[in-house]
Amino acid sequence: MNEKKFQINLGNVCNNICKFCMNAEPLETRKFIPFSQIKKEIKEYRKKGYNVIGFLGGELTVYPKIIDLVRLATRLGYKRIDLVSNGRKYSDLTFLKELNEAGYIRFYLSIHSHEERTEDFLTSVKGSFREKIRGLNHLVSLKKKGLIREKIFINLVINKLNYKSLPRIILFYLRNFGVRDFRFNFIRPEGRAFAHFKILVPAYREVLPYVKRSVLLSEKLRLNLSVEGIPYCILRNMRNFQEYIGELKDGAGTIKEGIDRRKEFNIADLRKAELRVKPETCRECIYDLYCEGPWKDYTQINGFREFKPIRLKREKDPSGRRIKKHEKV
Repeated sequence: MNEKKFQINLGNVCNNICKFCMNAEPLETRKFIPFSQIKKEIKEYRKKGYNVIGFLGGELTVYPKIIDLVRLATRLGYKRIDLVSNGRKYSDLTFLKELNEAGYIRFYLSIHSHEERTEDFLTSVKGSFREKIRGLNHLVSLKKKGLIREKIFINLVINKLNYKSLPRIILFYLRNFGVRDFRFNFIRPEGRAFAHFKILVPAYREVLPYVKRSVLLSEKLRLNLSVEGIPYCILRNMRNFQEYIGELKDGAGTIKEGIDRRKEFNIADLRKAELRVKPETCRECIYDLYCEGPWKDYTQINGFREFKPIRLKREKDPSGRRIKKHEKV
């Protein structure tokens, strides 16, 4: 299937208070987008030829008519529905079954540790880890019965409290639940995440050894792993690092969001124009056109010292002729 994906934000209401959240707005003032507005937009983008839809929050499972939206998207002809959720509500098997029966869904479960204490600290909700694990057990059970045909992803935010455990996290969810698809997203220090910068945001260079081990582990076990939010030059000494760049795997997707005023944008263009920043030396890098650079707010605290352009270098081929060649990656 040739995918043309559209993601739609349902509002910013959530049942967690994650310390790494990009939204610093108090939970009590957050809002849902009216059902009538979401219906209109789903129909509009289907007419434009979009055939994959993703629902975003906040937390999408607490949206009052989420099951109705999945049914509508299915009826309109969307071939797949992507749900990125913290998964706590999947602990309710009755709800999960009804949701799953409403459409052809790919589930992304946002869970950030294999340890209860760490997960509950990050979400600021005691018991959230156990709810997520119960929800994951339900997802796996439905998949084993053939009721979920798509992949189940673990969607993780890399931060100071979990980066040293990345390989162990992979093994925990593989061995205990059979999960083979992982996405690691480097923390974006905005909102609450920026307020917790000192305790949550590691340096890229600190994270790199554990990302490398995770990549080697995924190659050995033939897992699907992607990494998002890490500049290419940080990954330069990883073999075939381009194969793991989440931004390249995602492609260019359209997002519709906003609470009081709705706006449409291409997420890759937005990242390049507003959310990320690159020093002048990046122009010398052979990947300048593709790499989006670090998160802008990361550089406010840590600067640009970690980032070095990957340049062409001149070497001789076996015949003695001088050729240009990329630095070893």
